[in-house]
Amino acid sequence: MHSGFRDSRRFVACKKGLCKLIGIRFVIPNDTIHQPLCQIVKNETKMSERKPIKTTVNEIVEYWESRIDESELSIDFAEAHERCWRCGYKSKLHRCHIIPDSLEGEDSPSNLVLLCQRCHIEAPNINDKDFFWEWLKAQKAFLYDTYWTIRGMKEYSDIYKEKIEESMTRLDIGPTEFREFLREQTGFVTIHFGEGRLNLSTIAGIMRSFIKQKEKQLGITNAISNAGLRVC
Repeated sequence: MHSGFRDSRRFVACKKGLCKLIGIRFVIPNDTIHQPLCQIVKNETKMSERKPIKTTVNEIVEYWESRIDESELSIDFAEAHERCWRCGYKSKLHRCHIIPDSLEGEDSPSNLVLLCQRCHIEAPNINDKDFFWEWLKAQKAFLYDTYWTIRGMKEYSDIYKEKIEESMTRLDIGPTEFREFLREQTGFVTIHFGEGRLNLSTIAGIMRSFIKQKEKQLGITNAISNAGLRVC
């Protein structure tokens, strides 16, 4: 390990800086991270000084309507003022900077898009407009009000190493039965305070509860372990 990390104070500086932001430990020389850490502190300070955005929602929509192919996004531009451009859900929209305000991004229609709170939180904070658009287009939802359910299905697959569709096929059940299950669930799930919608792990948990119920009805136990391994 580099000698810089033998100094616990330097390691703590790294942990509180880069690692706090992206959740992993960097094993790199201390002098390499010094400048990025200083920049992070600078940016955090500037965030507290940010001025209110003056560009309006309509100005943003009007600017991009003739400059981008709506088929690459999750919305029809007729509804671009009320639906998130990433997930496609109707929601209170945030004016999201493409180049962050803290990185000298402009308050202008050319540097703003409309995202819901959840998508705004997940949006990249980087001085690279090309990457921002690549990220946004890669998230395209083909049908309204399906994006977060699809993400929840991916969460289920990541946990159990089996797609929810595969679980339902294995148990010979269809979507109508799943909808009936959802209607019966009262007092079973809730929403985190301030979040507004079910989060991904909760969606995955609902799916797993449904599958477990069906397995119990069919006398099947531990078809998939918590580690995602089939149990014979």
